[in-house]
Amino acid sequence: MALPATPPSTPPCSSRQSSLTAQERAERVLKFIDAQDPPLRSSYSPLSRGSSEQDRLVTQNYVLRTAFDDHDFQATSMQGPLDQGCVAIEIGCGPGTWSMEMSTAFPNSIFIGLDLDTSFPKFIKPQNCYFRACDITQWPLPLPDNSVDFIFHRDMNWTLLSMQWPHLVKEYLRILRPGGWVECMEMEIESKSTRQHEQHLNDHVMHGLSLQGQDPAIARKLPSMLALQGFRRVSSQFQSLPLGWGWAHHGRSSRHPSRRGKPTPPPTSPLKTDGCSEYARAAAGQYRCLLESLRPWLANALSCTPEKYDMLLDRVQTEWVDAHSYINWHAVIAQKPL
Repeated sequence: MALPATPPSTPPCSSRQSSLTAQERAERVLKFIDAQDPPLRSSYSPLSRGSSEQDRLVTQNYVLRTAFDDHDFQATSMQGPLDQGCVAIEIGCGPGTWSMEMSTAFPNSIFIGLDLDTSFPKFIKPQNCYFRACDITQWPLPLPDNSVDFIFHRDMNWTLLSMQWPHLVKEYLRILRPGGWVECMEMEIESKSTRQHEQHLNDHVMHGLSLQGQDPAIARKLPSMLALQGFRRVSSQFQSLPLGWGWAHHGRSSRHPSRRGKPTPPPTSPLKTDGCSEYARAAAGQYRCLLESLRPWLANALSCTPEKYDMLLDRVQTEWVDAHSYINWHAVIAQKPL
């Protein structure tokens, strides 16, 4: 398979471009996107599509916010530019939760969410938040050179092949303005502190992804990949999410507010997790939903019926509490050189 050619470069930002407001620069980016051909559905993911998966992604956003000390982003150098007004892109935005939360928190900045699955909001959203359909596995991305200040992506490893990661990182370097930042949040696919049934499940997930050309260990490789592509000030941190045990973040809710302002529990099967914080319970529920979303793909790999697969998940969930199992999530940030 031939690798895509590097897109032709354009001149760096002119003084005129630098003097434009965030809204004016965002309008240029949106016009550039809208002028491209509509994306073709070419990317693959073993995750199911539909409302249950979208609900899981919404819950994931709030669980990870709690895990990372109530911060929606780790690139702290972006705090000032976001307050003052800049252009931020969310790659693979899903239902658009992060973009909408950020656009509410930073009304002077413009947030543009991109995803091939157009389940993002069409009408009810903040005025400084936009969404567009985009296949991030097709290069060059429909974004002009040196056009955005901040790129955020999360959980893209279910979609990208191992060979596609360096090209996406190279695209990030192209579209960021000098001095801009990228933040990549990825989970380690293999859960930790596991027992028999969980390890059996882990082995099949890792093997299945490898057979498809995906890299289960990309979360730990991203820092060196970003540095090799030319980014500077690369740093990484991770948080371990307990799967239904312990009292981490006790007294703080990982649940998100509903439209009526009341907490809405994560969409999941009834959990058998007593004696733990709400955060630990939500982390377990979100991860159970992920495994349920993988059911069509993983049940086939395990040569079992959907019913037997669900029985296996029940056993696995019990093991989480007994073994103190957890999932590691990594946040990797890097800056484009000035």
